[in-house]
Amino acid sequence: MKMSELCSRLDARLVAISSDSERLETIAGVIGQVFKVSSEDVAVFICDEPKERIYFLWPLRLRSSGFIPMTSHNSLAVRTIRENRPDLNNSFSSTPHASIFERVSIAPGVQPLPIQKIMSVPLPHQGKIIGALQVSRKGESLPSAGEDFTVTQLDALGRIAACVARFIIQSS
Repeated sequence: MKMSELCSRLDARLVAISSDSERLETIAGVIGQVFKVSSEDVAVFICDEPKERIYFLWPLRLRSSGFIPMTSHNSLAVRTIRENRPDLNNSFSSTPHASIFERVSIAPGVQPLPIQKIMSVPLPHQGKIIGALQVSRKGESLPSAGEDFTVTQLDALGRIAACVARFIIQSS
């Protein structure tokens, strides 16, 4: 399926959903299917401009886990937003980054795994960046995390971000 068709179908589906949490779950589920990861491997960050910080909207379990100041130098999400540029890192575990959220279990009884590979794109809405959208591959080691992300996939994630941003701002 072409990206324009996917975005058109996703848009129509999201318009029909009134619940914010269901909308976020749908966005994460579709992104997970596109990139062959769990919906829990999708992260949505939203900016809290007055307080100069970002926080998770998705996964829901991380929503109340805290925030990241916009002054953070080790946060990929913050850098994505601040610099308004996508990023792809297929050796993320060896890159200095804010890893505190990786230690939070997404599901009860499930041991969290480190992020090995990641894509991060800005969420553009009405001429400004409202947050970041990330897709990761986790594992005990780099090889166990699966295939590398590609520049083509990074571009596709950016197009999806542009498509869903208006729904994400409604959910914040």
